[in-house]
Amino acid sequence: MRVHVKTNRPQHALHARQLVRFVRSQQGGKCNAYGEDFKIWNLEINHIIPKAKGGGDYYENYQLLCGSCNRVKGDRPMEYLRMKIEARERMMKTKIFFGE
Repeated sequence: MRVHVKTNRPQHALHARQLVRFVRSQQGGKCNAYGEDFKIWNLEINHIIPKAKGGGDYYENYQLLCGSCNRVKGDRPMEYLRMKIEARERMMKTKIFFGE
């Protein structure tokens, strides 16, 4: 698969693997939503503005998310994912655990 990427340099095409490595280097190997470190094989390319909502195939619209965050986000905006993450964190703070 070839992906066309806009950068400050002249436009060029990158293979998906090269794109993942490039975006990963920009994000420091972290999921862009949750901020956790992941191995490269656990990260998935995602459009910040979904293609279904008019987002394009250009560098500034790509991010890497862990598989879990990518599935939660789907074709919704990042605000939706951030809201879900915050709700999960609030729930975990108030959750009572029993046992050892």
